[in-house]
Amino acid sequence: MKTLQEHRKRNHAWTASAAFTLVEIMIVVAIIGLLAIIAVPQVSAARKSSIKCSCLNNLRQLTSACEQYAFGHPGVTPSPGDFAPIYIKAVCICPGGGTYSISSEPAASCSLAASDGHALFLH
Repeated sequence: MKTLQEHRKRNHAWTASAAFTLVEIMIVVAIIGLLAIIAVPQVSAARKSSIKCSCLNNLRQLTSACEQYAFGHPGVTPSPGDFAPIYIKAVCICPGGGTYSISSEPAASCSLAASDGHALFLH
């Protein structure tokens, strides 16, 4: 049977070898930093893409509302606020911070079209 002192020596030796060294911790932090550097641009690109898709969806809704409005009001050019709540549920707001405009033909455009890759016109 082992004595209490032998048991303590064995436990002490095990716990001392199981600790992480400063170099190991620094390597783990460096790897996490590299992964963050790689991931941030990808997240930014995904965010831009989602803003663009949301804007395109709003433009589709506005164009559809334009066509419906033009059918009921021939020769009148509406503003985006004229559509709610009859033709669309709410006034569309560009998620990228742009503004929507309506042309004389039933089509909608976004002010961010040239700078941010949004669609210029949807028919």
